Order: sequence, then C-alpha cells, then structure tokens
Amino acid sequence: MLVPFDHYRDVLAQWSQSVGNGENANASTIARMRQQLGEDVAHAVISSAQLQTKARAKFGEGHWWVSEKSLQQATPWQVARLKAAWLGNRDVVDLCCGVGGDTMELARRGRVLGVDQDRITASMAHANLKQIQATAEPSEASTASDVCCDDACRIPIDPKSAVHIDPDRRGSGKRTTDPDEYQPAWTDVLGIVQRQPASIIKLAPVAAGGPNSSLTATMASWHRSWISLSGSVREQSLICGDAIDQADLPDNGRSAYRVRHDGSWVRFVAHADEVVDLPEQTAQLWKTDTNPGGYMIDPDASIRAAGLTIAYANRHGIRLLGKPSGFLTCDDPPKADESATSTSPPPDDANRDSVNGAGANLAVPNLAVVGQVVWSGSADDRKLRRELRSRNMYPETIKVRGTDHDPNMLSRRYRSTGDTPVTLWIGRSGGRVYAAITTAWQAAEPLPRAASL
Repeated sequence: MLVPFDHYRDVLAQWSQSVGNGENANASTIARMRQQLGEDVAHAVISSAQLQTKARAKFGEGHWWVSEKSLQQATPWQVARLKAAWLGNRDVVDLCCGVGGDTMELARRGRVLGVDQDRITASMAHANLKQIQATAEPSEASTASDVCCDDACRIPIDPKSAVHIDPDRRGSGKRTTDPDEYQPAWTDVLGIVQRQPASIIKLAPVAAGGPNSSLTATMASWHRSWISLSGSVREQSLICGDAIDQADLPDNGRSAYRVRHDGSWVRFVAHADEVVDLPEQTAQLWKTDTNPGGYMIDPDASIRAAGLTIAYANRHGIRLLGKPSGFLTCDDPPKADESATSTSPPPDDANRDSVNGAGANLAVPNLAVVGQVVWSGSADDRKLRRELRSRNMYPETIKVRGTDHDPNMLSRRYRSTGDTPVTLWIGRSGGRVYAAITTAWQAAEPLPRAASL
C-alpha cells in the first residue's frame, strides 16, 4: 500500500521554505514530526525539503518528493520529454520508475502507469505525478495515469502498450556499467520489451558490453542514442520496435542528442554503415591533420560518447587532429543550413542532422564548440605567454585533450596576459603537442533557435 505523501504537500512546502531560510530541524522537532506524521512521512518531508533546490533543477518548479539516491537516478525533465515523444500517443508502462522523472513527462502526452518495487519510492512517484495532474492541462489520458508498487517482471502489461524501463544499475550495491549485472536481469528486460510494440531501455552512458555480452547481441536490430544536457551525457537509450520510426531514426544506427535547458534539441544521426568501431591504431577511415586549420571544433559530449566522432568528421569534411579522441579542425567556416527550420519531410538522408527533427545538412554550430583560429603552434609555456601578451588576450576557457596539462593551473598562470577573453586549445597530433588560440565564432547565418518540444 502506497504512503499518501500527496496529502502532506503543504507540510513539505512549509519545511522547504524553512530549509531555504537556513533553518534546520532539531532533535525535538523531528521527534514531534514523527509522532504527528508517522516515521515514513516525517523522514520523507525532512529529506525532500533539504533536496528541493536540486529537485527543481531536474523537474521544474514545484515541491517534489525525493531521496538523495532517487534524485541522482532521476531523469531531468528535458531528457524525459524528448524520450516521451518517441513513444507517441500509446499507453505506456514505466517500469522501475523511481520518483517519476520519466513518468511525469510521459503523463503529459498520454496515459502512463509507473511501477517501482520499492514502496517509499513508488509513493513518492505517485505524489509527484499527482502534482503534475493538478497543474498540467487536464486530459483524460493524463488524469488516468497512476503509479503502483509492484515487481517489474511480474506485473501484467497490455500487449498494445509501450514500455520504458530503467533497470537498477546498483543492483549489487555498487554502480555497474555492465547490463548483465542490472536488476532486473538483462534477460528479463529483453523478455519484457520484446513482447511490446515499442520500448525504450535506459542505460548508463558507457554501457557497451563485451564481445560476448547479451547487450552486444541485442544492439544489432535496435537503435542506440546518447543524450547530453549541460555539457554532460545523461544517459544512453536503447530504442526498440515502433519507437524507432516514431523518433524518425534508422534501425541498427546510432544518434547523439544535445538537449537544451528549454527542452529543445539538436541531433546527429548515423546509419550503421557510418559507424566506425575499430581501435584507433588500426582504423584509418578518416582524414587527419597534424596542424590546426582555420577553425577548431570540439564535438558535443554526446557525439563522443556515441563513438560518432569519425562519422561526424566524415559527414562534414572535417579533419581529425590525431586520434578520434582529440579535437577536429577545418579550413573553411562551417555553414548553417537553410533547411534547418524546414517542416517538410526531409529528403533522402537529410534527417541525419536535424534541429528538433527538421532536416539539416550541417549542424556543426549547434553540436560542437567552434573557434576561429588566430594563432597556432607549439604548446611551449614561454611561447604561449608571449603570444597571448602580444595580442592582449587571456584564456577564459582552456580545452585539453591527449595531454596532462592542467586547465585550472594554466588559467591562473595566463590570467594576467591580457584583457580580451579567448579559448586556448591544447592537444596531441602526430607525436607533437600543439596549441591554438581561438576567438568566439558564429555562423554568418546562425541556425535559428529550435522551438521547444
């Protein structure tokens, strides 16, 4: 039976305000709360109140029921909204739903049943969903959404429903990146999703599986996507069945999504024939250079996590400076594509790069940091200091790849070299360590800001 946390939202709001004002509960106050509210509610109020700032950063404005662990595992609303769109208007069962990060966004687009086997966690998700239902635009589907406490492997699921599942990556008590050690077990996860018409499996960003892994055997017929927010990759999604078509993605392919704070996004999509999964030492399927060209490019973290750096470089005629783990460069300025805001169906493979799904042939400015080179050469300390001073510049941002340079130490060392902020790039190529100084750059015709989902 769920704990009715939603009945105590006013209490949570009051305690959240007190915590925000710097007030802490003493032992006698906590004892009185436990007596008045019960152990479960009192503990949840106190822990949730202390985490409201972090919870609002993930879920938006409101008073949210969370614990430290559940909040760490919860999906930010921007990422959850993107994934919810991949499941269309089907009824969805959200298995291992935690405190409801995905459940709440799924409820905004249709009927969803959240399921978690932990009673307190499921109760928190239920209360959070109630808040969404009370504040969102009412609809039959959203008001019919619910949360229950049950076993993900035992709960009956309608064969027409879609499934979103977030297996526990701490099933053994320690975080693991091996899906074979998730809970539910990977074989059970496969058994669930293969019975449903559309599914999404949430995985750790680095989950890949060895050559004999059951995940590796699974990936061939589905689509893998990596999603970044605020510069870091939040998750990898394994997209299955009809959800692949709903997301306008190719079977057997990979994609990298950069989601913005307002929920809009830009993506890079690669088909199976573009993915290069070979050791860097043996793969020579890309253009390389030993010296920076006119522009330096650092692809978004989602592209790197997806192993799509080579595909990204090949697609756009960009050269790698050394290995795929390094920076990229080109001579001509990347161009914004005029079709980026097109709402018509993309021709042929134009949808491989897109802004909120619209066709685009080039999305470099939105999927990478781009800088225009004003100087490049050796990463020698004296030379760098001299070049910066002669231009009255200081490195506001320092990017390092493939060397042991400490950006924080360099930032302090070069702060007094000038007044104009620039970016300093340091990397390794062809056995030498190079440096480049760049100024901020924008396309002559910048890509319009993508509309929110």
